[in-house]
Amino acid sequence: MDLCWLVFFPGRPSAGEWRREDAASRIANAALTHNSDCYIFFEDRTCIMLEPQLLQEWNGTEAMYRELSRAVVADNRIVGARFLNERVGLEEALHGLLARVLVDVQVVLDFREAGHMALGGFETRAMGAGTKALCVIGGVRDVRERETEVLTALCARLNVGMLKVSLGERPELTSKCIKAVGEMNRGGYFSKAVAHLLQDCGSRPVQHTRTRLHLIVLIPAGTSLREFLGQPWTATILVDAFVSSHGIYSNTWLSFRSTTGEALTITSPGGQCLRAADAISFLQDKLEHSRAQRTLEELICAPSIRGQPPQRVLVADETRPVLQPSNEALAREARAVPVTVIFTHAAHAEHALAACQASGVNFHHWAAMGGFSSGLAYANVLHSSGLLAPALAVPLSSRRLAPKAQPSCPTVSLSSRLPPNQRPKGAPKLAPWATSQSEEVASTSKAASSASQGEALDPAPTSDPSDTEPTIDAASSGER
Repeated sequence: MDLCWLVFFPGRPSAGEWRREDAASRIANAALTHNSDCYIFFEDRTCIMLEPQLLQEWNGTEAMYRELSRAVVADNRIVGARFLNERVGLEEALHGLLARVLVDVQVVLDFREAGHMALGGFETRAMGAGTKALCVIGGVRDVRERETEVLTALCARLNVGMLKVSLGERPELTSKCIKAVGEMNRGGYFSKAVAHLLQDCGSRPVQHTRTRLHLIVLIPAGTSLREFLGQPWTATILVDAFVSSHGIYSNTWLSFRSTTGEALTITSPGGQCLRAADAISFLQDKLEHSRAQRTLEELICAPSIRGQPPQRVLVADETRPVLQPSNEALAREARAVPVTVIFTHAAHAEHALAACQASGVNFHHWAAMGGFSSGLAYANVLHSSGLLAPALAVPLSSRRLAPKAQPSCPTVSLSSRLPPNQRPKGAPKLAPWATSQSEEVASTSKAASSASQGEALDPAPTSDPSDTEPTIDAASSGER
């Protein structure tokens, strides 16, 4: 399903009044990287219209967004960006925008905490190919009642259906919501959810206690911890991990680990972290004082909490299908379960799975989440809605990392395919073509034996932020 986003945002660009450009940058980047148009509608009834082609000019950073947005307002030609300034009232301005946008839109989705739950697994047939939806959401502020009234009247006049949908009862940052919807849509699940809700309004979000969430980011080979944390886009990882619409999640861990074993664990983003410069400064300061050598097993092995169920582990790998929340699991599984998500890449996915096995921890799923750019936001939105743990309901403790499949040949005995030190006395010599196979089997057997014995495990961490009830910082600092 094709999605485009209409975001009601504070500020008056026509008068040079720009507000919360950090949030606008994250929102625009979240939409465009998921191949969706983004229309940022301001309080002066002007609109910056952005298309994915803008990414040819924009590197996704907050600083460059500031430059491009001012250039667009100054009527400079930018590929994938336009400025709409009709100098008319609210109704006329929205009508002028929607008359262009709603030409091929079949449904308008109004995102609100109290809407109908759009997260979960639905068996309804997906919307038809080419179906387009306009997603309406507030950025930094809520959509005002008058804006909703005008939008509803225009949809009725243009004969376009309108549906109120929700991603859970906990308010999340607008950019994180856009990323979560983008990942669900990439997996084909969001289209099924919309089709289901158009036929049956479904359920409302359910309140629950948010349990501990540990997000582990495995840094690609050849990149040091300092290099990775110095990238401008790394600041968004900090926001996606910790910041909600109304504060900071205190029961969340964020860990980074390089292939050389250098690691950094953060349990709070400190003070200001919404602006990229502040977040990068915080990360560099933590790097100087808190980094240490740690095995992946150490990071996975959070201590047990009295009266709390064992953690559930998800290995996030972008070569796998996108994770789908399951309604069936939601109906039968408790949601008050701590969760660990390990973000890795294809080359090191089996290392993450083996680390779970060596730690004696069941990994419960192996799926795509959106990588470093969107995966932490998707995991957080699911967890805030109580849908992440139920999606990992079935432990895979019996699953083993099988060696690569070996070609079979009916003319060769089983004993002749064993490594030399395991063949019975008098067994025939290996054929030349089978030698490499034998060495590979022997190597795999040795690796599996080492993993199962959990060699060289260091003591696990001795504290866990879920010792206390999760709380939200009273200060409102999010995009909503």
